[in-house]
Amino acid sequence: MKNWPVFPILSFILFTQTILSAQLSDDLKNLEGRWYQETRQSITYQSWQKLGENGLEGYRYSIICGDSVLLCRALLQFTDEEAQLSVSEEGQTPQAYTLIAHDVKKMVWKNDDPFGTPQKLEWKILNGGYATFIADGVESDFRKDIRQPIKLRIRASLGLNMNQYAQAAAPNRFLGRTNVAAVQAETQMLSGKEAAFSVGLLFPSTPLCLNFELGMAYRKVGVQAAFFDPKLSVFGDRNGVYRNFNYYFAIVPEVFVGKKRNFSVSAGFYNDLVQQRYFDGNFNSLEPNPSKSSSLHPGFDVDSEHGLILGLNYRLNWMKNYHPQLYLRYMHGLNNTHVQAISLGAAVDFEIR
Repeated sequence: MKNWPVFPILSFILFTQTILSAQLSDDLKNLEGRWYQETRQSITYQSWQKLGENGLEGYRYSIICGDSVLLCRALLQFTDEEAQLSVSEEGQTPQAYTLIAHDVKKMVWKNDDPFGTPQKLEWKILNGGYATFIADGVESDFRKDIRQPIKLRIRASLGLNMNQYAQAAAPNRFLGRTNVAAVQAETQMLSGKEAAFSVGLLFPSTPLCLNFELGMAYRKVGVQAAFFDPKLSVFGDRNGVYRNFNYYFAIVPEVFVGKKRNFSVSAGFYNDLVQQRYFDGNFNSLEPNPSKSSSLHPGFDVDSEHGLILGLNYRLNWMKNYHPQLYLRYMHGLNNTHVQAISLGAAVDFEIR
């Protein structure tokens, strides 16, 4: 008889249970919004609203001949591992329910009172905004109302970046002079910092968010170049670091992926409000005339650039009030120095309802 490895099997079972438990709060939050059932005689609505971080408040009512009739009120409290439901109808004793089964397809509730009715509730939240609510075998099919107001999301982020100039464009761009013919130029990727603040428009019942971002990117690129100025007939070289302070505005659409919306992909366009550029390093000139050689020193320069943004975000499953997340971003300049920057950082956000 074959001996099965007991510890790995138990570990897998416990791990699976942990994953399902972690999904509980997210699955219950999918109830949020308004659901409706339309018949020839009436329209029945269920409306669920967020009540704190771990609660939902629901109302069920019918619209008959233009009048709204309240049928029942529900209060739902939950954690990542358990949930309690209280349902009260007009003129009747409130019924308390405990969640006894949960998976990715359905949730089953049992009445705490063995003589209460209904004894068993079953919820099935389906894809495409459909749901089935079953009370002691009696089914009611509902569809989610997608006509919901746009929500605002505020996000703040901090990160580290690695920066490089495109080799093909760098020689005649980073020198800061239009009349310089580069003889030889080499660049070195160096690290910098960045910070951003954005306001996003969340479109309910869709995976879309439109972000408007203000940011600052501090970039460093090492440069070693030998060049010739044909106008002044002067040879020179630079060996040092360019420090760029880029203040930019960006429009970045974002698409959420997956049922839990923990992963997102974004792509957009940025434009510098201003770029301040300094050169920190050595400068040499073969021209003995000081007036000519000093004109070749880069010093301080103000410029601007625009380009594309590509990003990936992953939301972590802790401190859910602030939705902490990690991001990976690539910025590609389309003019000026044609910067190529990749960054890794963290962000927090919260929604304004």
